[in-house]
Amino acid sequence: MTILDKNTLLQLYIEEQLTIRAIAEKLSVNPRKVHDAMRHWRIPRRPNSTRMHRPIPNFPFDEATLRNHYHGSGQTIKQIAEHFNVSTWVVFSAMKHWNIPRRRSGPRPAHQRNQQG
Repeated sequence: MTILDKNTLLQLYIEEQLTIRAIAEKLSVNPRKVHDAMRHWRIPRRPNSTRMHRPIPNFPFDEATLRNHYHGSGQTIKQIAEHFNVSTWVVFSAMKHWNIPRRRSGPRPAHQRNQQG
């Protein structure tokens, strides 16, 4: 059985930038065991944005267009998704990718409803 010591995990995860799954394959263990060992040794996970080999997203709109629809025109995520014929998940993903802040949920103030017409 392979011992998942702190130095080995630091070397593979931090220095070599391997994923948990790649470490598990290299050491012939279950990925859950690697994850649990990292928690045990308090090795912080990398944020999603720094994971290697992530494909560049291909959205049917650019950042400025999405910002204009969402913040400029005040459209909902559902309305934007319908406009571009995509799922709401695609719109959510694009907003996260470009760090577009979400509006508060709930009814809009009366002056905004009147502007939307």
